[in-house]
Amino acid sequence: MPGQDFFYICVGHLKDRAFCQADADEVAAAAAKKTKEELDREIEKVKQEYEEKQKRKKEKRKQKEKDKDKDKDKDKDKDSKKQDEDEDKQDEKDKDDKVSMGYFESL
Repeated sequence: MPGQDFFYICVGHLKDRAFCQADADEVAAAAAKKTKEELDREIEKVKQEYEEKQKRKKEKRKQKEKDKDKDKDKDKDKDSKKQDEDEDKQDEKDKDDKVSMGYFESL
């Protein structure tokens, strides 16, 4: 029969429950590798989302700068810079939390 693979097994091996079973260490190593790859993908995803968010913020700030140059409002400019810095700190904290939560959930 072409296209079919088979091999002969003696009666002793057919009764052996551990015959052709994967080694527990290999199974554990494969599972750990898979988990690590999933975590790495999740971390990479969070980092990309963070970078995209930062790019949008920078573009928004540049637009605000152009608008403010027209208005020349000094007090609002200081307040907005402080608010932007606070937002950056919060975003960085959120990113770190997401990355660390993904790691600890897998343990």
